[in-house]
Amino acid sequence: MQKGIEKVCNLQAEFWTHLTTVIPDLNILNDYGKRVYEAGEEVEKFWVTLCKINPNYQPALNVYGEYLRDVRNHEHQGN
Repeated sequence: MQKGIEKVCNLQAEFWTHLTTVIPDLNILNDYGKRVYEAGEEVEKFWVTLCKINPNYQPALNVYGEYLRDVRNHEHQGN
């Protein structure tokens, strides 16, 4: 799950970095957006699997909550 979260963060950084260029290419932005979405879905699948194994593992809950709040901007879900 950690590598998936890192992948989402890196892809979002690449997206926003490209967006700050003088003339951003919409095709590249679309590709980054698609890749961010797919990486986010992968993290979600890891999370569902982890919850089936041990739904009360506090360190994982903290990491996933921070990921939802800080990376995905889902304040309510992260809390």
